[in-house]
Amino acid sequence: GSHAYLTDRDSGLYVLDCGDPLNPAVQGYVRAPMPPDYHIDFDLKVDGPWVYLHHWDYYAIHTVDVSAPQAPAVVGTLPFVHALNEIRARGGVLFAAVWDYLQFYALDISDPSAPQVALRMPLLGYGWGVNLRGKYAYISMGAKNQEGQAGGLQILDISNPWAPVLGGYRVPMEGSNHDIA
Repeated sequence: GSHAYLTDRDSGLYVLDCGDPLNPAVQGYVRAPMPPDYHIDFDLKVDGPWVYLHHWDYYAIHTVDVSAPQAPAVVGTLPFVHALNEIRARGGVLFAAVWDYLQFYALDISDPSAPQVALRMPLLGYGWGVNLRGKYAYISMGAKNQEGQAGGLQILDISNPWAPVLGGYRVPMEGSNHDIA
C-alpha cells in the first residue's frame, strides 16, 4: 500500500501516507497503553489492516487497527512475562522468539482484538530472530545456550502452526547471532 508505519520512543505508532514518496505526511498517531513516562522502542509487523507492536522491556503485544489511517486504534493487548525479540505474522498466527526463556511461541490472532497464546515450544538456544519461508520458521539463536553450546539456527516445520516439528538440525555458529532474513 501507500502507507508506512513508524514507532517512536514514547510508545507510539505513526501512520504515514506515502502516496507521494518524496513528501510523506502523518495521517494518524496512537500511543500504546504503557505506564506513565515509560519510554521504550517498539518492533512492529504489519498484517493487512493490523499492526502488531511489541517491546523488549515492557512485555506485551499490542494489536493496532490501521484500517482508518487517520484514527489508528489499539484494539487488543496480550501481556507477556518474557521479553519477545522478534515477531512475524502470517495467516492468523503470530510467531515469536523469546530470548530469556529459550521459547518459540505461536499466537492465535484469528481475532486480532484478542490474541491468545496457542503454543509454547522450547528452543535449543536463546531465540532472537524469526523469519518465515514457505512452511518453515527459521529462528536465529544468539550467544550460547544454558548448556554452553554455541548459538546458531533452528528450523521448524510450521505446516501446522499449532504443532511445529523440528525441520532441521540446530546449525551451531559461534558468536551472538541476531537477525535472520
